[in-house]
Amino acid sequence: MNFADKFIYSSNPLVTRIRNIKFLRNLYLRYFKKFDGKIIIYPTLVCNLNCPYCVNKFHGSIHKFDTLPGEEWVKIINKEQRDVILTGGEPTLHKDFLKIINGINSGINIKLYTNFNWTDEFLKKYIKEIKKPMTFYASYHTSSGNPEKFFHVFDKLRASGKFKGSVHTVCPELGEARRLKRLFAKKGIKLAIDDDQYHMFDGCSKKFKKKVNCAKKVFLIAPDGTRFRCVSYMLRNKQPLEDLKVSRLSNPLFSDTCYEYGYCSPCDLLGEINITELKK
Repeated sequence: MNFADKFIYSSNPLVTRIRNIKFLRNLYLRYFKKFDGKIIIYPTLVCNLNCPYCVNKFHGSIHKFDTLPGEEWVKIINKEQRDVILTGGEPTLHKDFLKIINGINSGINIKLYTNFNWTDEFLKKYIKEIKKPMTFYASYHTSSGNPEKFFHVFDKLRASGKFKGSVHTVCPELGEARRLKRLFAKKGIKLAIDDDQYHMFDGCSKKFKKKVNCAKKVFLIAPDGTRFRCVSYMLRNKQPLEDLKVSRLSNPLFSDTCYEYGYCSPCDLLGEINITELKK
């Protein structure tokens, strides 16, 4: 986990206090968090959970994108030759997920965001068929119920030598968070407690709308292979950028006027971002 991730997701009490000072948190997010060069890909926005705090629900309905087949994703990723982050939705629900992973060139690193709400059938196929290692960022969501299923998937992957990464949860209630940390510790799992993303970024407060210049470095790719400037625009299919099925990625920096600051998605703090308020 890099410094930016440690700052955002650390459960250290001192870091948490610093992070909860709105001025310092937003100063960090806008001016000090550096673009890591990775491509953030949403193979699907479908999920097998229904968490009340899901950031993808921020604007209500989600645009229903066409979903690229696995061979298209392999072509795109190998053509770009950049490390990738696969997120969603639940990316493992893509019908060609294993084909995508196994088709990615060996020099490209993969980070996978997953809820480990896997079926036994998929888990067995993953352990048997996956050839390429990746780093997991596994999320335990209380809406999935008893964590025994999560433990089952984790234990099988660990026993097979195919788990590398970290485990986190979103749990705003301190007492419950401590209970979960103890429970996971008994299984030999270090559990990080995330802040609710809705409280981490004043741009998603829904308390105002400001005209700003948003200068942002990010490669954010929707399920149909189209790049978007931010998560908020992607979820609504608003002002798509390059289509990777037919073109290459351009400069990661996207700078333009936005009239919706205050109604950003909580995930729009991703990447290197500089927001300047403009006069109306």
